[in-house]
Amino acid sequence: MVLGQPVGLPGDNLIFGGFKEHIKSVRRKLHDGICLWGPDRETHTMANPARSITFDTITDDPQFGDERAFVVIRDATGLPNSGPTATGRPMSGEPANGSPADGASRFSNSVEAIDDHVYMVRALIHNTAAESLQLVARNVRFYAAIPTGVNTDAMVQGTISADNCGEDASGAVGKPMSFWDEAHLHSDSPFIVGLIPGTGRYYNNVRDFTTDGFPLSDSMCTNEGALLGYEQMDGRIQSCFQYSGYATFLVRVRMVNPSDPNYNMPPKPVSINPYDIDA
Repeated sequence: MVLGQPVGLPGDNLIFGGFKEHIKSVRRKLHDGICLWGPDRETHTMANPARSITFDTITDDPQFGDERAFVVIRDATGLPNSGPTATGRPMSGEPANGSPADGASRFSNSVEAIDDHVYMVRALIHNTAAESLQLVARNVRFYAAIPTGVNTDAMVQGTISADNCGEDASGAVGKPMSFWDEAHLHSDSPFIVGLIPGTGRYYNNVRDFTTDGFPLSDSMCTNEGALLGYEQMDGRIQSCFQYSGYATFLVRVRMVNPSDPNYNMPPKPVSINPYDIDA
């Protein structure tokens, strides 16, 4: 079964855990004026894909539109951490009640943060070099940056990195590069947000949206990141939609007030779940 065509975007030189973003390239605001992606890079179309290894550069993806806005979020409270929740639309041959027909609209760039609600964050991973070139990105990793302080607008950032971006069929040598995008949780009241440990998943054509996907390590929230892949999570992703996929993970929101001992707590260094927001 062929996965629905994905959506994605990358990041650059992030320190995950302290939630410091060092972005050395121009970042463009999306249509809602809230979410940012980067780096600024050459874009491509379905008819004219990239000629070298890069990620999420297609601007007319028939399922997603502009892939540079590849990180989205939805309220997943009470829903299983599974493929049907992650896709938001029925798969080919899957009954409509297996994943809600209106599910795609449930993902957006920004959602309201509600106390004790669970949210699914989803990121498209797509090596957009032409299928005919069969270019394989190496050491592909996914990173999730989740803010550790008290917020009224929390930016959750997803980053894709690979060691040989720019490598092409003529022998050009690639280099390490990262790509990022972000989604937001917002509220009029202060809140904290944390990863629910063990909820990372990766869906592709080997383990598609009818399954529970490949497990992704909580190391996605550290400088190590989580290796991605195709038949196994070995860091290798070939060009073409066939080999693309979605990384997902769950976070939980807790509202706080000035009397809460966490209210003025400074960000902690590399920490997956600083406030014990567990499953």
